[in-house]
Amino acid sequence: MKNRFTFKLIALGVLAVALISLAVFMKPMPKVEPEQYVKEKYSDNSEYSNVLHTKNGSYEAILGEDQEKVYMELFRDGEYFGGKTIVKDTQYSVDVYQFQQYEVLQVVCGYNQDAKFASYKLKLSGTSAAGGSVCIQKEIKEDKYILDIYSLDTRYIFTGDLELIKS
Repeated sequence: MKNRFTFKLIALGVLAVALISLAVFMKPMPKVEPEQYVKEKYSDNSEYSNVLHTKNGSYEAILGEDQEKVYMELFRDGEYFGGKTIVKDTQYSVDVYQFQQYEVLQVVCGYNQDAKFASYKLKLSGTSAAGGSVCIQKEIKEDKYILDIYSLDTRYIFTGDLELIKS
């Protein structure tokens, strides 16, 4: 009888510690103002400036640059979601940030110096007969900076194939 009571007491103690730990460590992330977050993140980089800001549903992205790189910062419902850094003077100065969990997220971002690219195609294949495939095309020859957010449901595979068409 005493062993049973001791076991219950220990189990209750472990459960209490687990609940307290969960309450302390699983607090929701504080909401951030995207512009303020980016300003603080790059406060040490005197050459940094924001060049584009776009929203699509619950997603918001800011594209910034300095002399050598382009930086994309992504937010979802006011929380920091991720980012990407692209070196300007490379063959792939336009790239795609990809994420999939409850939906498929594709963010095409980058630097189109001297209108090097006329357009892009983002191809997504379907994972089922209902999904099919999608090809998103966009003209970018007039755009120096590219920042496009595409949010699709999970009928599409995680990786999109980005094809850049030269001018």
